[in-house]
Amino acid sequence: MVPDSPVTRGSRLPRWARPSLVIRDGKSMRYQYAGRLQPGDYVYLFISPRFPHLLDRLFASPATVSADDAEFFGEFTIEPGKTLGDLNAIYGVGLDGVTSDTQIMSFMVERLGGHAEPGDRVQIGPVELIVRDTADDGAIATIGLSCAPEHGRTGKLALVPGAALARSGMGKVIDVLRNVFRSSQ
Repeated sequence: MVPDSPVTRGSRLPRWARPSLVIRDGKSMRYQYAGRLQPGDYVYLFISPRFPHLLDRLFASPATVSADDAEFFGEFTIEPGKTLGDLNAIYGVGLDGVTSDTQIMSFMVERLGGHAEPGDRVQIGPVELIVRDTADDGAIATIGLSCAPEHGRTGKLALVPGAALARSGMGKVIDVLRNVFRSSQ
């Protein structure tokens, strides 16, 4: 992680990024015990292969993620109270297994396990619905919509060793891991 990245400044990780391991100063630890992430940490995450470019924005860049960030929160904003029928009429998303009168926010909350947080994503047909903001009571206040397929959406999980690490520094991490495993034997 680079100094002054959104995550080192305290931004929370989106739920689609599942951290599993942190390497700090050559020592590995579970994410739960690492405390606040620090510059220089290597963070191993489980993510969909369509999100590595978004992780770069959180870990490898000092740029902030603003509410109008189209890449992170979608190109368009839609009203949470609109129905899936409305969405289908405009974008042809298909309504397999859901009714057309279901509100978009209700559909998202159900797919997200009963709770939505900013940055959460739900794919339906060719579009992705993104929670932009929530109200004080936790209800979805604003939804973003992304139409463009991102970087080979395959639906498979990938283990990505931190966004900056995916492009460079892999040798250093491999050396650290070798040393950790040697010392534990």
